[in-house]
Amino acid sequence: TGLPTTQVTETPNPDGGSRRTIQFRRSGISVIWDEYPFEWIQPQSFGVLRVYHGGPVAWMQISLSLTPQGSSETQLTYEIIIHPANFSGYLVIPVQVGWISRRAFDRVFHQIDAALQEQTRNRTAFPLAVTPLHPSADVRIQSIEQQLKEVAYDADLVTKFVYYIREAQDADLMRIRPFPLADDWGVDRIRMLELCLHAARFGLLDVSWDLLCSECRGAKSTAPTLFNVERHVHCPSCNIDYEMVISESVMSDLGVKQFLADSTLIVTSCTAELKSFQESFPS
Repeated sequence: TGLPTTQVTETPNPDGGSRRTIQFRRSGISVIWDEYPFEWIQPQSFGVLRVYHGGPVAWMQISLSLTPQGSSETQLTYEIIIHPANFSGYLVIPVQVGWISRRAFDRVFHQIDAALQEQTRNRTAFPLAVTPLHPSADVRIQSIEQQLKEVAYDADLVTKFVYYIREAQDADLMRIRPFPLADDWGVDRIRMLELCLHAARFGLLDVSWDLLCSECRGAKSTAPTLFNVERHVHCPSCNIDYEMVISESVMSDLGVKQFLADSTLIVTSCTAELKSFQESFPS
């Protein structure tokens, strides 16, 4: 919707939890606010409260709700309640929120609706850049592709996987999950996971392990091997220490080898949560 990249700072609270402060700069002006925890009711609604540090806005409350309309339609309601901090707020808010932001969000929601109308999981609502491979990296990939085909993998699946790494949007390659990818392609989930692991063995991907917080489920630490996984981990967002349970709190992360990243391809990853090779997805 046009906002620049933000910087997030988490400060522990003495009574538990953390204060989450977010800021960005635009035209030399800093915009800073404290963001309270999101309130989620899946799959019905979410909301968040933001309290600003200076500037024309005192606080802003954002909420989004989804209401079924019959068997094939859903009404989306996006509401912003905003309180000015001073006289300039009464001048700026109607223009920024009532006109500029409203048009931006209207465009975004219509893009999402258009993607959903096609009823295909491969349709991307927001087409983004595709970073081309360097010729030297492409030669390495061809060699690895042949190695994968020689270990009795379906040649068509290997070809499709390698093509995906070459041609997919950068944003789509930031985190590839084997099971959803297998579902999209109509192939066996375990077969896809094995293909990703063999790709790591032959040097196409690097393996690391994300350590998930037991409360917020965010990845708060990364280890290069399972041997390096720490037993006790601290989550700065929840401001808690928790004990690591491998079967519930560790997620494998397979990113492209550095020779690809050095060749201007954005770092990609392939993840699968270790729950007896089962993943759960929101409906």
